[in-house]
Amino acid sequence: MKKSRSSSFFEGAFILVVSNAIVKVIGAFFSIPITNMIGGDGNGIFTVAYYIYQAMFVISTAGLPVAISKMVAEANALGKYREVKRIFRVSITIFSAIGGAVTAIMILWADVFVEMIGNTLAYYAVMAVAPSIFFVSVVSAFRGYYQGLSNMVPTAISQVIEAGGKLVFGLLFTYVLIEKGFSLEIVVAGSIGGVTVGTVLSALYVI
Repeated sequence: MKKSRSSSFFEGAFILVVSNAIVKVIGAFFSIPITNMIGGDGNGIFTVAYYIYQAMFVISTAGLPVAISKMVAEANALGKYREVKRIFRVSITIFSAIGGAVTAIMILWADVFVEMIGNTLAYYAVMAVAPSIFFVSVVSAFRGYYQGLSNMVPTAISQVIEAGGKLVFGLLFTYVLIEKGFSLEIVVAGSIGGVTVGTVLSALYVI
């Protein structure tokens, strides 16, 4: 049993290390061309919207996936399989509610947030990335559940899907909006909209 658990741990850790490396490579392929396409001013708008997104992401998911993982692991180790399912049902309900609430706050108060930071051009970008908070909250519940069962594959694959979606659709939206002659703030909204599409695809995968 000890050997099996040790092997499972190192296998799971290896899977996550590889997936994180792939995500970082994809991130580089995203950030470099996007920066060149939208320029310095566009990058400033993107940074403001992404900063707000990251702050809201921390608020909506801080520590919760780890807590779910721990509770699931403990219940599973004791053979309390009904408890495992109950923990998951409760967590997905709570995460969805929190994610939905934070998304609503971002959408309703987008103008307030960008004014506080001092870049009102980021308004549309914040609106474009706001829905991703809901989907990433849902994904976090699934990741915590599977990690508690010592299954790192769903987490790894969902991370790669999320990053890949951001790369493909972020670049695609940016290119199309530039070609169509839209204003810079709309173009940047398309760029960061790739983040939202990535989280939607990731959520569909884990579900």
